[in-house]
Amino acid sequence: MSYLLRVFNSGSTVMFVAFRADASEQIGSGHLMRCITLADTLKESGAQTRFLCHDLPDSMWQLVKARGHQLMSVKSPETDAAASSHLLSDRHWDWLIVDHYGLDIQWETFLRRRSSKIMVIDDLANRRHDCDMLLDQNYRKSDRGRYANLVPPSCSLRLGPKYALLHRDYARLRASAEPRESVKRLLIYFGGSDLADLTSRSLRAAVSLGRTDLKIDVVSSQISPRSNEVRKIADDHPSITCHQNLPSLAPLIAASDLSIGAMGSTSWERMCLGVPTIGVILADNQKEVAAELQEANLAVCLGTQENVNEEMIAGRLRRVVQSRDFRTWSERCMSLCDGRGTHRIAESLINDAKTASPVLTEQTPEKPAQS
Repeated sequence: MSYLLRVFNSGSTVMFVAFRADASEQIGSGHLMRCITLADTLKESGAQTRFLCHDLPDSMWQLVKARGHQLMSVKSPETDAAASSHLLSDRHWDWLIVDHYGLDIQWETFLRRRSSKIMVIDDLANRRHDCDMLLDQNYRKSDRGRYANLVPPSCSLRLGPKYALLHRDYARLRASAEPRESVKRLLIYFGGSDLADLTSRSLRAAVSLGRTDLKIDVVSSQISPRSNEVRKIADDHPSITCHQNLPSLAPLIAASDLSIGAMGSTSWERMCLGVPTIGVILADNQKEVAAELQEANLAVCLGTQENVNEEMIAGRLRRVVQSRDFRTWSERCMSLCDGRGTHRIAESLINDAKTASPVLTEQTPEKPAQS
């Protein structure tokens, strides 16, 4: 059992934590995956965990269950607050953790009856929250005042990649990671479905360099519409290794020198292990962070997925592999994230649970307020 475990106000050595997050082909799996990572760490510390999700893909449903977390289905998004409250009504919770762009202060206030404290995971800063802690793990040159009018004055903020929710493997591999001197091994990974077929485009761009000494690892998903094409390209080139259904990306990232991928949450995994990135924006919520990372010379962003073609990728890749200051780039990446964010957040949750808010009474309204 982890040393993080503490004794709470009730005298119990068990903390009860609920999560509200979703995953789908449209929104991706990032929200759910980082919650699973945090839930795993809390569970190892003795916590009881439960996920509330709406219509998860079968693979995600099985993953949550395989990790030993309770999982309940929010049947109707139209009545999300009431449905979620009902699914948590069997007991009182120490923490409710919300990672969902579609939920805001009204949902959170209504769920106060079920939990002593609420933590919100956000990066948009475009709506108000009723929470005791807010985590925004994205990099920004200045976070000053970003959430000033969006959370209660008493809300504790955890801002920046220092708090990125990474699997423990990253902190472990970070201990032996060294800044990269040059590009000898390339990793291509664009997440689950890759509807824009950036994996194939990047793979063809890498092959066009004509460097037989460059080892290429490409990670594709069985649900990707172009997975067969990726495997065909890999079969034709002995320097390419195709990977599927990996339990963790961490060892593959640690073995790489450069990555081509999305400008999403995987950015912190790559930076933790010192792997520079040529990135593509796959969703609107990645635009601001991509711009910040590029301005700080922490990543190269090619633009949005609909505007990036094979020639653009090949041109930038050619310049990067010939760069003489590659080590400096790798060092900048490593300075941003050390891989211990999940530990920091878990410790905060456990310590703060000892100062729980009073349980709300039955006088709390039975229906959420309307917008």
